[in-house]
Amino acid sequence: MTIKAFLAGTAAATAICFFAWLAIITAIDPFKAGIVGFILFYFSLFLWLCGVFLLAGFYLRMAFIPDAMPFTLIAVSSPVRDKSLSGASRQAVFLSLLVNASLVLKGLKILNLLNASFLLIAIIFIEAYFSNFNYGNLRRNK
Repeated sequence: MTIKAFLAGTAAATAICFFAWLAIITAIDPFKAGIVGFILFYFSLFLWLCGVFLLAGFYLRMAFIPDAMPFTLIAVSSPVRDKSLSGASRQAVFLSLLVNASLVLKGLKILNLLNASFLLIAIIFIEAYFSNFNYGNLRRNK
C-alpha cells in the first residue's frame, strides 16, 4: 500500500465517521435512545477523532521533519514497529481515548482537575510503555 493510498483511505474513512457522527447527533434523541444512542455517539466520535489525529499528526510531522521519509513518520506511531502501514496510529488512539473519556466523565458530572490529571498521566504511562517496548522477533530460537 502506498502512502497516498493510506492517507486517502484514512481521509475517506474519517469523513464517513464524521458524517455518521453528525447523523447520530441530529437523528437520535438522547433522552429516548438509551445506552445504544450513547454508545453510537461515543464510538463514532472516537473513530472520527482517530482519523483526525492520525492525519494531523502525520502532516505536523511532515512539517517539522521535512527530510524524513513519509512511511517512517507513519510507522513511528504505528503499533507494529516493522515499518508497515498496518494498524492504527497509537498516539491518535490515545488522544481519542483521552477526549472520549473526558466527555464521558463530563457527562457523568464527575470530571474535575484531579480525574483529568490521573487520566492524562495514565495515558502518558501507557504511551511510554509502548514506545519503549521491543517489537523484535517474538519467536524464540530453539
